[in-house]
Amino acid sequence: MESATVQSASVVLIAGAVMAGALQAQNLESVAAYFDDQASGSSTIDGLNFAWATAVSPDGENVYACSGVNNIASGDEDDNAIAVFSRHVDGSLEFVQVLFDDDDTNDPGTADGLLSCRSVAVSPDGLHVYTAGSSDDAIGIFARAPGTGALNFLASVVDGQGGVDGLDGVESLAMTSDGSALFAVGRAEDALAAFSRNSATGALSFEDVEKNGLGGLTGLDRPLSVAVSPDDLHVYVASGSNANFGGSDALTVFEWDSAQTGLLFVDSYGEGDVQGQNTVDGLDQVSAVAVTPDGQHVYAASEVDTIGGPSGNGNDWIAVFDRNPATGELTWLQRIGGFRICPTSFFGADAESFLAVSGDGQRVFVTKNWEDNGVAMFARDSASGALTFLDGECEFDPGPIGMNLPRAMALDPGGVHLYVAGNTSDALAVLSTEAIFTDGFESGDASAWSATTL
Repeated sequence: MESATVQSASVVLIAGAVMAGALQAQNLESVAAYFDDQASGSSTIDGLNFAWATAVSPDGENVYACSGVNNIASGDEDDNAIAVFSRHVDGSLEFVQVLFDDDDTNDPGTADGLLSCRSVAVSPDGLHVYTAGSSDDAIGIFARAPGTGALNFLASVVDGQGGVDGLDGVESLAMTSDGSALFAVGRAEDALAAFSRNSATGALSFEDVEKNGLGGLTGLDRPLSVAVSPDDLHVYVASGSNANFGGSDALTVFEWDSAQTGLLFVDSYGEGDVQGQNTVDGLDQVSAVAVTPDGQHVYAASEVDTIGGPSGNGNDWIAVFDRNPATGELTWLQRIGGFRICPTSFFGADAESFLAVSGDGQRVFVTKNWEDNGVAMFARDSASGALTFLDGECEFDPGPIGMNLPRAMALDPGGVHLYVAGNTSDALAVLSTEAIFTDGFESGDASAWSATTL
């Protein structure tokens, strides 16, 4: 691959240089942070120790954050819980409630599906919330009160019980746009499981499972993230390695037959695969996948542990694919290597990256831990799928903002505020996506930006 120029309406980026256009650009700005054990009105915030994932309700009234770890010590207390917040128009939050897993050693509760919680999803109708308890091998099911957003634990579906399969080490959840189906990936058994959902009760019924290596299926070794196309026809899974475990380093595509409630393997796309004259690149240690709201593109994000030289182009961070809406098949378009997004930040661990796409499809947000500990915001060209770096916001740049080791994040329905789980901050960070500056870059320096493209 070779470094190439990438253009947008407002900024032209060339490796090692920047030319700012006349249009204003938006940047990220930390506006609030909510920490475990912090006072909130007459209550004390709880349930954010080892925070991992967030979700915003479809009505924008609530933010949910789940947390926990069962296999390592991260401090005095490791919550295995879901915290509930009410959300105000300005993006600020007020603590409402916390529910703990029944296996939590510090504050055992009555819920299930929260032990090492790794994902949280709110149904499109706003009536139910679902959690991925990785150490429970279970999905927790909660009823949501529309007025307050408070949760009531209903039940769980557990791997190996009642015919359920594919939830060993469940890591990520995704729902169809109509709320009729939920998909989950089981990291420990290289599986994708499909459930139908009863919209009245929230109950999940196991429908199908696909596992790596069975029936010619490839690319599903150590799945970490799942996403559904907006037309509900296809399911995408990111499966990747890290420093300690092997993985496919691939995206896998399945067709979802809602009439037959079944999954059909379409294809997989691995690091180094040849597509015509191009080679798939950007999927080494892939950890996240997202589909754009228009269904035209798929983005994947990978763990970054080096940023390369002065012009960036470190190891894999982001891969861009074109999507065929009819078949779900993917065509590789672009790789973006790791680069510094906050020049004055100084710390970051080797950890997974996470993705979020705005509801209008115009912006893509990606976490980056190595030497940044932050979130990057990109502008998306809806025609080509190309990404243009706009801004980054990082922990310790210049001070703590509750985003140490950022994990999964979620946008409000209007795309104004981004809610980020700060894993080792034991916090929920709030970023504004609409701060304005005029030169195209907050620092005026994009020398570390680089990409490879067709």
